[in-house]
Amino acid sequence: MGIADIKPQDAPDLRPSNDGPEDREPDRPLLPAGCPVTPLGRLGTASYFLDEARQMVKMSTKDWNDVCIMTLYGRQYNFLEQNWPRYGKPVKDPATGKEYYPIVGFVYADVKKAMVQAASFAGIFDPEGKVRERGAHRGSDGELILHCGDRVLIGGLKRVNGESRPTRWADPGLVDGYVYPTKPGIPKPAPESPDTAPAAKTYAMLKTWNWVRPSTDPWLLLGLLGAMAVAGALPWRPHGWITGSRGTGKTTLNGEHGLIAIMFGDGVIRTADATEAGIRQLTKLQTLPIMFDEREPSEQGTASDPVIKLARLASSGSKIHRGSQDHTAQEFAAQTCFLFSSILVPPMLAQDRSRLTFFELKKLEDGSGIRLDPVEWRQNGAQLRRRMVDQWPRFQETLEAYQLGLMRVGFDQRGQDQYGTLLACVDLLMFDSAAGLLEEKYDPIAEDVMPSRVAEWAERLRFIMTSEQQDDRADEADAATHLASSYLHTKGGEDLEPISRVLRKGMMMTNDQVLNRARSRLSAVGLRLVNKVDKIDKNGQPVVGIKPAVLGERVYVAIGGKRLLGLAKLFEKTVWAGGVWGQSFGRLPDAIKGVDVKFDGIKDRATLVPLEHICSLEIDDEDRPLLPEQGAL
Repeated sequence: MGIADIKPQDAPDLRPSNDGPEDREPDRPLLPAGCPVTPLGRLGTASYFLDEARQMVKMSTKDWNDVCIMTLYGRQYNFLEQNWPRYGKPVKDPATGKEYYPIVGFVYADVKKAMVQAASFAGIFDPEGKVRERGAHRGSDGELILHCGDRVLIGGLKRVNGESRPTRWADPGLVDGYVYPTKPGIPKPAPESPDTAPAAKTYAMLKTWNWVRPSTDPWLLLGLLGAMAVAGALPWRPHGWITGSRGTGKTTLNGEHGLIAIMFGDGVIRTADATEAGIRQLTKLQTLPIMFDEREPSEQGTASDPVIKLARLASSGSKIHRGSQDHTAQEFAAQTCFLFSSILVPPMLAQDRSRLTFFELKKLEDGSGIRLDPVEWRQNGAQLRRRMVDQWPRFQETLEAYQLGLMRVGFDQRGQDQYGTLLACVDLLMFDSAAGLLEEKYDPIAEDVMPSRVAEWAERLRFIMTSEQQDDRADEADAATHLASSYLHTKGGEDLEPISRVLRKGMMMTNDQVLNRARSRLSAVGLRLVNKVDKIDKNGQPVVGIKPAVLGERVYVAIGGKRLLGLAKLFEKTVWAGGVWGQSFGRLPDAIKGVDVKFDGIKDRATLVPLEHICSLEIDDEDRPLLPEQGAL
């Protein structure tokens, strides 16, 4: 066979590939097999790793030294010498007499090169939003993940046929794209799946306290304990406040060595006098529940409490970012449940009260304390945590069922979230399935149809909605009450008189002297009694004007803006300070914003508020002493 008989073949293409660096794989593994350190990736010039203990470590350019590398490998330091050995001067083997080169350490430059390359090939890694510390978290498929510090539990998933998948444990590290770094261990769920007995036992124990609402509070508090166990995985995180005077057993319930503390152990963050910044530093990226003892009202009586504001943010799962000394933003997780306790409940904003369920205790009737066996209740707490994991697959449908039931009896969205979550959590603890959740059933003994669990508890909680609606007034109504109950000096500057009374005097048409004096005092602080006048401006556009108020037409109170020092004084140290009152008053029904008004000769943009939102001109016998026929000048 000659050359002509050989079939020609195309020459191989040896040109460089146009693929980017992300498409090129290294010629060999960048880190040896069995390496105890896992590269997570790079961000800028910093590389991120999981060290030998599965802690996340950031290695900046200044951190690459022998000590830091040895720290990364920790207990497996020998791995460095085995794979990147540094040899010393030759020595003789005393047994054989032959020379050999002993290993005296590791080659720092080779280790650094291999690890930086490994982090580079791992891709870009931004720890913000990708690190989950101790507590409960929701997985990408809705599963419940409990980071217990030294172990990570993954459960709460269903198979295609509806059966629950087995719960499994994993080592800290990368789980479903998130980093769960090793931390000190906290109490874990029980190894075996319990029935409803531990929850029933806890409920019976909670009922031994003397509650103001004995038919509902133990049930709702049990639901809060369930919510605290899985707080970070909940779509809405309810908070609780236990209040009661001395002798109510408050310390036995949630004191440092009380029932709740025993059940949760180190699985809660406990504090008595921390600031909002202190709590953020304690929690960082954890979702462990927070127990706050003795949160008593301050002497100033202010409703603006940074700690309670933090709890408000935690309800909906906000992430908080704060600047640091190195000019980088620090991320904090606000995804947990708070449990406060105090003798007195401090004043707070309406939006804060709506995120709290209040549990009020009365004095124990027999005056005796309750004895607790720490071993028994520690085990019971572990069983409740395991129960929440096992029942997690039906949480969402249970929550939606209770939310719908609460909506039907008149709860708003906030109330549905708050009480729906508590009821859903206690349902997981006290019942094995959704059977009976929505279905009525016939009781042959009572010879009657029994309501579903949802219908029963929605009806039971109806009174809470009614009482909270009375307390939970809108912000604008609170602003109106604050204004009406604020005081002005009378003539001479000695006595004080509420603005509501001065407004009434300003409409006393039978006494010009009293009327004019009252209106003058109101105008001096930025308030006027007016009627609305419809006008046309120079451009032919309709505008609102004013005239001095007379009866027979709708009366408005013209309220000035932040430039008027009299009003600023009335609202200082309140949530409406700095002119914010204008926003609140503008939300009242039929209020008119942006009207030009002169106050004691000073022109300002004012909000016209119907007088009936501030006070009534009609008086009854109880109120009559406040408004004599001839008022003081």
